[in-house]
Amino acid sequence: MIDRLSEDLDFFRPMFEGSRISDHGRLMRCGALASALLAEELMIVGQSVRSRKWSQLAVRLAVEAKDDSTQSLVGALGARLPLYFGDVSETLTLARGAGAAAPRGQVSIVLAPLVEALAAAQAGDSEAGLRALSGARDNFDSLSDQQQRNGVFGLPARRFFFYESRVLLDAGKLDSAWRSQDEALDLYPSSTAGDVATVCFNSIEQDC
Repeated sequence: MIDRLSEDLDFFRPMFEGSRISDHGRLMRCGALASALLAEELMIVGQSVRSRKWSQLAVRLAVEAKDDSTQSLVGALGARLPLYFGDVSETLTLARGAGAAAPRGQVSIVLAPLVEALAAAQAGDSEAGLRALSGARDNFDSLSDQQQRNGVFGLPARRFFFYESRVLLDAGKLDSAWRSQDEALDLYPSSTAGDVATVCFNSIEQDC
């Protein structure tokens, strides 16, 4: 967890460079992102109730910051919680809301429809899932190298392919799912366990 946190702390530094600490909007944005970061880590360790509280705080602070980019990002991140610990219909609502608010050129313009695709495919609506996935794929290449870095607030290609493979698998597109799984596995370092194990478990024909 410490390694994951260290990847994301650099995300906060530009908010304070050349600015006054009294800048209300910037402080609210920092608070929103810090809350989203805590919500993410709590979700990973299975503390869903505490994660939801921090995610809700992140949304409130992002609204207070009056920053569309932050609102859509914390909204898209928070939309994943009910996908794993709740009602998939809630994920659909939250992800679509985050996607509607996402400015172009931001991580959330990809993450929101990607989470929507996961939820739709899991709910059995393959057509909606593939449609949302197509929208996410169309925008992924527009992300900068910084936006594609690893960490809670980035969306690296390996995680994109990991999510894409799950959508395709749930949608019954097995050949495409296996190709995406191969793409994801090729990009993960050998030290990574969780996502890689899940990809291997999901793959019927993959020799792990």
